[in-house]
Amino acid sequence: MTHHQEDWLIIIRTDHGREPITGKEHDDQTDRERTTWIITNSQEMNTYFHDFQPAIIDIYPTIAKLIGPSISIET
Repeated sequence: MTHHQEDWLIIIRTDHGREPITGKEHDDQTDRERTTWIITNSQEMNTYFHDFQPAIIDIYPTIAKLIGPSISIET
């Protein structure tokens, strides 16, 4: 078997929740409609990930760390 030096990051997440009765729509701002879930194979999740409810925007730093773009602090 060949082992390649690959670094895989898998992140699966929803874009938003759904209305609780029909499972459709997302027009309101209920907790259910604003809550997303995240699945990842990363072993480097911080305490915020484990102790709070991460949001969609919270996955960007993990992706950026893997692909290594230069991100200006001033922006």
